[in-house]
Amino acid sequence: MLVNEKKKRIFRYNMGYDLNKLLILNWIIGRLNVAGHKSRSFSILMHTLGFLKNKSKIEPILMLINLLNSIKQNVLLFNKKKGSVIFELPRFLTIEQSIKKIIDWLIKAVRKNKENVIESFIKEINNLSNKSGDVFTKKEYIKATIKKNKPFFYLLKKKKRR
Repeated sequence: MLVNEKKKRIFRYNMGYDLNKLLILNWIIGRLNVAGHKSRSFSILMHTLGFLKNKSKIEPILMLINLLNSIKQNVLLFNKKKGSVIFELPRFLTIEQSIKKIIDWLIKAVRKNKENVIESFIKEINNLSNKSGDVFTKKEYIKATIKKNKPFFYLLKKKKRR
């Protein structure tokens, strides 16, 4: 896909950011979107970024991208049944897929809290920076499960050579 086509798909609020930042912001807005209210999810994200800008000296979008990159993982677990035993084996992800998966985990953690969405979003970002919270424990669980199930990697399908 050409860069021009990607620019058309990105939300219209160009604030001087490059294409990668806009894509990540667009993914977050898309995941926050509930019942088709894109403007509400945009305002939630902008209030959160405004709060982060007032609290820290770093640009909030860069801080958010750095947090997502620090927690990002290249693998995801899937279940494989062999006989009567079910094994959790890794599936390798691309960079885009891994960032989207981390954003999904972050939004699920935000929605799990019953308080205000903006406050829970800020709390989850704070938990990410402190290496705690639901997203970080999920990452650690995947890492531990992969180490535990390393002897069963032979069950993964290998590509046939021609």
